[in-house]
Amino acid sequence: MAANPINVVSTLVAVQYDGTNSGDITALDPGFSFNNDTEVGGVWSFQSPPDATSFTINTGDWILYAQNQVMLKNSNSEFELQYTCNALCPDVEALAVPKVQAMGVAPVPTLLLSGTANIDVTLQPAMADDTYNAYAHKFAGIALGDLQINSVTVVDEDTVTVAVENTGLLTIAGASVLVHAVA
Repeated sequence: MAANPINVVSTLVAVQYDGTNSGDITALDPGFSFNNDTEVGGVWSFQSPPDATSFTINTGDWILYAQNQVMLKNSNSEFELQYTCNALCPDVEALAVPKVQAMGVAPVPTLLLSGTANIDVTLQPAMADDTYNAYAHKFAGIALGDLQINSVTVVDEDTVTVAVENTGLLTIAGASVLVHAVA
């Protein structure tokens, strides 16, 4: 099988544990589910999702979570290296990234083996005309590696049609496509 990289859109939320603020963190909305938590001497331990992965968070660590569960934790230095950019990141600073002017998300219907679908995605806000570039990304769901985006077609100022296909053996359910547009 060929190695085909895919773009991954990640919407992690991060919060820093200060050694005493576990109560404040657990009250966040949206937050994450957990159980079996203990906090002793600036160390907070819990399982997230409940009865699954165990995490030990030390004072100063960052908790990264999404979709109601903790995904990972980073020390303060790891977090700054991975998720922030400073003068040591000239490669990132030099990128000419066009400004996203509109976005939209639409659900992918359940796709069986070799199933295909054309998905109309509504952009918010609408673009000025239909001469923009649209880009589609796989977003959320199970078996995303088997969800192939075959084409992206600009229909009008606020509609983009994304043609998708299930190329794997598993049924794809609960997935979405995200479209962003730039002029």
